[in-house]
Amino acid sequence: MRPRNEAVLKKYAAAFKPIKLFTVNEYFGSLADAQKLHFNDVGQFDKLYTNK
Repeated sequence: MRPRNEAVLKKYAAAFKPIKLFTVNEYFGSLADAQKLHFNDVGQFDKLYTNK
């Protein structure tokens, strides 16, 4: 977890290097689309987990 308070983040900047964040919408269209594709039955997670 990263600090949300700007003062705390600045104080511990060496420990919390900048990272590029993204939203689900940027990559998957919507949370519902991501859920359907990756986590519903026979989704991508099931394919990885069951090695199918």
